[in-house]
Amino acid sequence: MKAVPDIIPSTNCEVIQISKEEYDILKQIEDDEGSVPIDPDVEPDPIPEPDPEDADATVAYAKALKISEMSKTTHNVIIAGIDVELSDGQSHHFSLTTYDQTNLSDLKDEVAAGSNTIPYHEDEGPCIFYSNADMRKIIETARQHVFYHNTYFNSLKMYIKSLKSLNTVAQVTYGMDIPERYQSDVWKAIIHGQYPV
Repeated sequence: MKAVPDIIPSTNCEVIQISKEEYDILKQIEDDEGSVPIDPDVEPDPIPEPDPEDADATVAYAKALKISEMSKTTHNVIIAGIDVELSDGQSHHFSLTTYDQTNLSDLKDEVAAGSNTIPYHEDEGPCIFYSNADMRKIIETARQHVFYHNTYFNSLKMYIKSLKSLNTVAQVTYGMDIPERYQSDVWKAIIHGQYPV
């Protein structure tokens, strides 16, 4: 039988009473955040600390969970990759894990040097030589894909931080339109076609 320690450490915490409706909404947000799969090779971003300025701790917690969920979703959308139509007239799929992004970044030097035999592979395909034009198109499409989704997430995060109720936090979904006042200048330029992605 284990001995019980004489001193039991305590933690100071504040208990906040919430309604059944608030509990149900918060539970759904927690379930949504926990249900987003994440690449096992990548350490997920930690759930951000709630904003100490936020008067409602329940809403602050819900916002932190929603930001974490949207961060994971952004990551998953990025690594799912891109489809690129190449000079053979066919569409080829390329995943964009962190490893893939590093490989493509490393190949930029070969493209810049004018090489016309650049080895790479599409998903589930063998390593083959790509022309300079095809490799340039793969790299640029990948860059645009990553940039687009990271820029979108940054504006979405600002919008989530501004929300004041559990209901509005619960309604946030990836891909939704972000109200203009929370759109970064870069995101505005992208959606209005003023920045090439």
